[in-house]
Amino acid sequence: MYNKPFIIAEAAQGYAPIIRSKPSLEIGILLVRAAASAGADAVKFQIIFVDELAEPGYEHYVLFKNLEMSTKEWMILREEARRLSIEFHADIFGLKSLDIAKKISVDGIKIHSTSFFDEDLFKNALHLKKPIYISIGGIEFNELTDFITSNNLEEINAKIILMHGFQSEPTPIENNNLARISELSRTTGLEIGFMDHADGGEDDFINISIMALANGVSYFEKHITLDREIELEDFVSAIPPKKFANYVNTIKRLHSAVGKKSLNLTYREKKYRDGAVKKIIANKNIKKGKLIKKSDLTSMRRPNKNGFFNFSDVVGKQALKDIKKGSLINNILIK
Repeated sequence: MYNKPFIIAEAAQGYAPIIRSKPSLEIGILLVRAAASAGADAVKFQIIFVDELAEPGYEHYVLFKNLEMSTKEWMILREEARRLSIEFHADIFGLKSLDIAKKISVDGIKIHSTSFFDEDLFKNALHLKKPIYISIGGIEFNELTDFITSNNLEEINAKIILMHGFQSEPTPIENNNLARISELSRTTGLEIGFMDHADGGEDDFINISIMALANGVSYFEKHITLDREIELEDFVSAIPPKKFANYVNTIKRLHSAVGKKSLNLTYREKKYRDGAVKKIIANKNIKKGKLIKKSDLTSMRRPNKNGFFNFSDVVGKQALKDIKKGSLINNILIK
């Protein structure tokens, strides 16, 4: 069976109401509580410093500037997560945000596509010895393979998960390209996670992730918000706590349907086979020593693990003893 699903409630920049000029620690705390009550395995925020992301004049420069919080404030959110026994993860965009992540002892690090080419950031993040999620949205495949090769990702002793998906507020259904997941897994040899950015207000808020589950995904990231109606930052692809609880419960419930990659029959499949598939039975009395013909046989359902299913396994064999009409043909009767 694939790994047990690990679901990250993506609070992202949702701790900053659009209508306010600075982030709200209180909303951040409520987001942690919402993620925990919904049963998520982790809650994740973006630790923002504007000078790691944009220069003056960039369309979201002021927003990023207003999202900056102190180490003390981040520690409060981290401690709330610890109190509620939910992991605390963080997006980092440079060495300053990485330093905050280190000081508050996060449980996981995500490197956004924004910083994919920042080699120093990745190498320094490895020192934390925490799981590292790498967003590959918008990254060319040759760039990804170069990254894997140059950093020896297949050999280093670190938990690395490549996160497939991208945010286009929201991501249209036809742009999810879930077929890439198995190919990425095969060609990179790494675990592939899924960033679900489906419209949180539509009926398919959960269905794309369920499809990703069937494609072998174990790590999921989905935006969470307190209430879509109040339109906090990053609400477009986010779902409120009750829906998020449904998202978590559904994925974890359906996970068992994925099963194993092995093509060998399971115990229950073998039991079904034994009762459902017809077995070879003598259609008439067969004398000891006779070579068995197809006309001597028929097939019927007959629960018995020792029977033959294929006529070719019996025709042309010799009867070791007298076989009565209606007898199940098995290894004891023929050679």
